[in-house]
Amino acid sequence: KRYRIIKAFIPKTFIDADATRNIQPIDDFAIVVVNEDMPLKMKVALATDIQMQSFAQEKVKIEMVGYGLQSGSQRNNPQELFRAPYKLSAFLLTPNMMIDHYKQNQSKPSFWNQIEWGANTTLKTGSICNGDSGAGFFVQQENLRLYVGTAGNGLGISNCGAYDADPDGGISWFPSPNKFLDLIKSAETFVEQQKKLELLKAEEERIAAEVKAKLEAEAEAKAKAEAEAKAKAEAEAKAKAEAEAKAKRSEEHTSEL
Repeated sequence: KRYRIIKAFIPKTFIDADATRNIQPIDDFAIVVVNEDMPLKMKVALATDIQMQSFAQEKVKIEMVGYGLQSGSQRNNPQELFRAPYKLSAFLLTPNMMIDHYKQNQSKPSFWNQIEWGANTTLKTGSICNGDSGAGFFVQQENLRLYVGTAGNGLGISNCGAYDADPDGGISWFPSPNKFLDLIKSAETFVEQQKKLELLKAEEERIAAEVKAKLEAEAEAKAKAEAEAKAKAEAEAKAKAEAEAKAKRSEEHTSEL
């Protein structure tokens, strides 16, 4: 099913990547509001930074479901545009862990200056690739998904043949969603206002429908009354004409006698 986007909330601090100018993407995060509620089987909540620190330290598995490429061979196959979504698993890396990771190997991007959270993925577990942008990393806890970050930027990805694979695994990086609580609140306020407007519009439409129905009923009643009055007048006129005709025939008969 397709949903129509009615508004997008983007951080004022967002900087788009520009490889030609060696510019790192910053605060690559957005909230989109769609035209109707999506049915959800699970509850979703933001993981706090404390929870995220715990997930990283305890090596709790994080997951992501996306429509991205899963191998380099898919790049030249048009049918892969219709592939099913794929789930991959990874481990969350704190900003300090990201620094340590790049201290231990030489694959650190030249433009990577602002340290963010990350996810280390491998050929075995899968890695983000084109088509995954916007999907969310999460920790599954029964019927609750704790959201930890958005897939969108990565290097050394190991399974889709886009770039030279990092032998230590590909790295995806993203800002903590808790950095955008004000933006999220703005989006929630907008949704609340939209729902109030929808309720107001529905109420206005209900009242308008009631007024229309009342006017139509009154017009129908008036037309019915006018039709009944006309029929009655016609019946009375007919009865009067018949009575006058009968009286006239009676007079003529009496005269003949």
